[in-house]
Amino acid sequence: MGASAWEYFAPYQPDSEKAFHELRQHVFDAGDYYKEQLRQTYREDKKRFSKPKPDTMEELFEMCGESGTHSILDIGHLTNDPESNEYFTAIPLSEVQLLTLFGTTKPTHSMIEEKQHTIWGLRRSWQATYIIVYESEKPVEIYFAGFSGD
Repeated sequence: MGASAWEYFAPYQPDSEKAFHELRQHVFDAGDYYKEQLRQTYREDKKRFSKPKPDTMEELFEMCGESGTHSILDIGHLTNDPESNEYFTAIPLSEVQLLTLFGTTKPTHSMIEEKQHTIWGLRRSWQATYIIVYESEKPVEIYFAGFSGD
C-alpha cells in the first residue's frame, strides 16, 4: 500500500509533549487510523466479528505489525531538536526553516494549510513535523504532520 500522509491540529498548551500524547490518545479512542489490516469479518456461524477492536495502543501495534497505523500513533515521542533525524519522532522546525517557509516564526493556521505538502516533504517516512500555530501573535494550536505506514 505505501505510506499515508496525515496531519492534525491540536489545541495549544505550553507542554507540547502533553499535547502530543493527548492527541495520540484521542486518535486511538476515535479509531482514526488505517484499519485495513484490522478488517473485521463477520462470522455468520458465530454471529460475531472475528477481530475485536484493540483495547490498547499496544494491542493495536501488535495487530498492525510493521505496516503501522498510518497515523500519528506511529510516532512515539517529540524532540526539541530541529536537527534530529530519529525515526518515530515528531521534530520541530528551526527558526531558519520557519522564516524560509512562512516568512515569520509565528505562522498562522492558513499559512500552514497553504504549505502542507511542503511540510510533509521535510521529513522521511516514520517521522513527523510539529509547529506552534499562532493567531494575533498568540499560540493557539500545535500542528502535527507526517507520513507513515507500509
